Amino acid sequence: MSARPRRIVMTIARRRLVAMQLALPLLAACTATLLVPGAGRCQTPVDAHATRRTDESDETERWVPALSLDVGLLAQEVNASARTGDVIGPPLPSPGLRPRTALGHTASSAIVQSPVADTDLLQSPVIGTDLEVMTPRFVDTLGRPRGFVHVGLALALPQEHQVARVRAPGEYALPPGSYIPPVDFDETQIVGQGSAVLTMRDRLLVTAGAGLAFTADWGERRIRIKPSIEYLRSRVSVQGFTQRAVDLNDGALNGTLASFRRIILTQNASLDLHGLGPGIEVEADARSAGPLMLTVYANMNAYAWLNDTSVQFQSQNGYGETAMYSFDTQKWTLRAAAGLRFRWVGY
Repeated sequence: MSARPRRIVMTIARRRLVAMQLALPLLAACTATLLVPGAGRCQTPVDAHATRRTDESDETERWVPALSLDVGLLAQEVNASARTGDVIGPPLPSPGLRPRTALGHTASSAIVQSPVADTDLLQSPVIGTDLEVMTPRFVDTLGRPRGFVHVGLALALPQEHQVARVRAPGEYALPPGSYIPPVDFDETQIVGQGSAVLTMRDRLLVTAGAGLAFTADWGERRIRIKPSIEYLRSRVSVQGFTQRAVDLNDGALNGTLASFRRIILTQNASLDLHGLGPGIEVEADARSAGPLMLTVYANMNAYAWLNDTSVQFQSQNGYGETAMYSFDTQKWTLRAAAGLRFRWVGY
């Protein structure tokens, strides 16, 4: 055999030898997979490297920032009361001459006959966003505990609640219907008289919290259970409103609103509330995309108000006629929410 064909044969032999050396580890791995019960699929060297890389980059070993968006409900029990003083302004009481005044009583009786006190559940739908930072795990046992802190803002959808009411305070008007003059109306027929205490939660809420996160793998799903201490700042606006019609034409026909003196006693107040209490959240990984992990979660928090939860206020007109109002909230309030969180777990 000439020198040239001999070199070609030797080159082919060397290449086959190299191919066999590369294939032997893979063949051994596949053989072990077939012989050992419960073994996984055959792994190429690239697959094995990817698996090691995943194990080494477990997100519980690193700092993880996250941004969340949720919807929920904030609820608390509130109490309110309203009472009024006497009619003092014109017309002054004339005994025996005013049988049809003060909602069936004499002109010296209360502006609104009955005081009122009532309780209501103040419920506010809430949309919130939150920034969270989670620490690496402290230990590799006991649920791999990690610390976390978060701060957030939320918007409470405005809903006015009429906590306490007597009669039907509202639009001041003659009674509905068609009338043929001459018409004589009594004080009691004028629409919109009465007292009420109205309340509404202001839109902006401030939240914060800190706690521990315990991680568990449930099948292929990773979940976290997160007990915490939570903070809430909320502001509640309150309005007291009283309206009354007083007959100015005793013994004459009362066919228009001009025949009555209108008493309006209204005043506003507010409470800035700061609460602290326990919270619990359950979070589950849903889908990953590159360095991001989308999770779903649900939580419930209870807050005990740390500052004064009651306010008293009053309104007085130029004649010295007054209405007194009070408002207070129960010591605890609850918030429940569910949402989505985007966690930066890295590559």
